[in-house]
Amino acid sequence: VVTVQGVMSEPGRVYVNGSLNTTDDEGVFSTSLALGEGENVIKVRGEDRAGNHTLEQEVKVRYQP
Repeated sequence: VVTVQGVMSEPGRVYVNGSLNTTDDEGVFSTSLALGEGENVIKVRGEDRAGNHTLEQEVKVRYQP
């Protein structure tokens, strides 16, 4: 399990691998993801409260138990 966390410039919605997460009033978000063995891709996409796209990032992580 890995924790994905960050801060947006304003409050909104964050999708981590397609799963919806909301930020707090200061734009902070945090969620946990289970990793599979080998390479894992984590995609983060943010939107402001009006639904405007604000950020998108993709990170690859390798997990070896």
